[in-house]
Amino acid sequence: MNKKKDIKYFIYARKSTESDDKQMASIEDQITEVRKLAVQLNLQIVDVISESKSAKEPGRKGFNEMIERIRNNEAQGILSWKLNRLARNPIDGGIITDLLQKNIIKHIQTYGKEYLPTDNVIMMYIEFGMSNQYSNDLSVDVKRGMRQKAERGWYPCAVLPIGYLHNSGRPGEKEIISDPKRFSIVQRLWKLLLKGTYSISDIKREAKELGLTNARGNPYALNTFAKLFRNEFYAGYFNWRNSEGVLTQLEGKHQRMITYEEFKRAQEIIKNKGRPTRVNSYDFPYRGPIYCGECDSPITAEHKLQIRCTTCNTKFSFKNRNTCKSCELPISEMKKATITEKIYYRCTKRKQKCSQPYIEEKKLTEIIKNHIEKIQIDEDFYNLAITCLDATEKEDVVDTQNLKQSLLKRKTESLTKRQQLITLRLNNEISAKEMITLKAEMNNQIQELEDKISDLEIAEFSWKTHTKNTLDFNLKASSIFKNGDNNKKKEVLSQFGSNLRLKDKSLYFIRDYRSVVISEWHRLYRCKKEGFEPDKSLILKDENLDLNDFEAVTSRLLSSLKFVRT
Repeated sequence: MNKKKDIKYFIYARKSTESDDKQMASIEDQITEVRKLAVQLNLQIVDVISESKSAKEPGRKGFNEMIERIRNNEAQGILSWKLNRLARNPIDGGIITDLLQKNIIKHIQTYGKEYLPTDNVIMMYIEFGMSNQYSNDLSVDVKRGMRQKAERGWYPCAVLPIGYLHNSGRPGEKEIISDPKRFSIVQRLWKLLLKGTYSISDIKREAKELGLTNARGNPYALNTFAKLFRNEFYAGYFNWRNSEGVLTQLEGKHQRMITYEEFKRAQEIIKNKGRPTRVNSYDFPYRGPIYCGECDSPITAEHKLQIRCTTCNTKFSFKNRNTCKSCELPISEMKKATITEKIYYRCTKRKQKCSQPYIEEKKLTEIIKNHIEKIQIDEDFYNLAITCLDATEKEDVVDTQNLKQSLLKRKTESLTKRQQLITLRLNNEISAKEMITLKAEMNNQIQELEDKISDLEIAEFSWKTHTKNTLDFNLKASSIFKNGDNNKKKEVLSQFGSNLRLKDKSLYFIRDYRSVVISEWHRLYRCKKEGFEPDKSLILKDENLDLNDFEAVTSRLLSSLKFVRT
């Protein structure tokens, strides 16, 4: 084109950070290559316009600026790496095509191709349309792939919660693994929260002491921990949209850091938005874990100091005064005055009017103590239960390993069959269409086997660990509550049950199912040991089961513990 020397050109370079541009050359590389092209073709460049922005939607600042300057005749040509750098949506593509048809843009030069006003613009429309459709198809494919990954149990997010890493190993292995540097630290922080005696600010300081830092080596912010303790990913679950676009809870195959019951209990602890409670001069053991059973507001505590005046016999609070509120007699002059000190718990009534009365701390302590004593187990029963668990562990190891070996063998056979499909296709024993269908079937079989292996590894022995922890708690809780300080009392109360509610001076809660099973197991053990006929069981409802047959009862109860959701 002889008139090219009279045309002034803009170099336009663009790269998006989105997945559809992942393989595209960088902006610097694009500019370098098209500058070489400009020298080779002797093109006059007046400016370089570049931007990092997706072209899926109109509204790019750099692109709009270039079009405006072309309309002002600052340049008449565009030099770009590829046509899809200019547009990937029909609006911007239409602007380029229209300006070229009207001869306002006189020449578009890309690497290996040029576009002129005299060309058939249908081809340009097709190229822009293909670019737009490719972008749309890729977006759909990416979303479908992420959804399918989520449905397989793997959280399809680029940035995982603290304590987890993406596995860059071989295909078929776990896609999410625990971070060897952070997993145990974060797990310890969860345990601190679950004690019920640590605020999120306390845990932030503890995390700093333990050396938990971000990628830059800095301590995490308070807000990071507030979000961390609300993330059910740590309990083995995450949310993702299904094929209909509905947000759905899915069970993950990654290693759980806590049980789901512990996660729900943690939400009760941080229900007040995770803010640290105000500093008080008194230590109230039951403020925090308990909520009102009528209006769902938090239960708070009040410390009352009262004195009876030795002159007028008036009883009054003297925390903030030095004289009798009736006769003005100085407290310092009251000889042998009766002083009463009490702590009361009451509803904060934050949400609405509430009719619930206050309760004295001594009375509440007695109620809690009675509940905890009901789960108390004997040391001889504890030793028996541990022995039974250890015995089943040996059996389970063999069963689990046998099942795992069987699944691995089937997976190897499926991988071999999938590889043999290539040979069958090369020998023309199957058609291309048959190969695609058979390969898809084999891939599904392999994925199902991998899922079963992963599920087996997650479930392996975990139920015994949780059962042993519950046995330890039931054995020691009563003694710790009776002899421990206020922090220990709060810790025991937080672990004792979830959804603690105070109503009509009674405490209501939900006990962990393992604790319920162990209590029933202990009851039947005591009946056997003391020679009593056991009452009807609320857990073992099989009419054919003889409750006097302690060995059969033990086997049935242990089986039920294996399937408790964690």
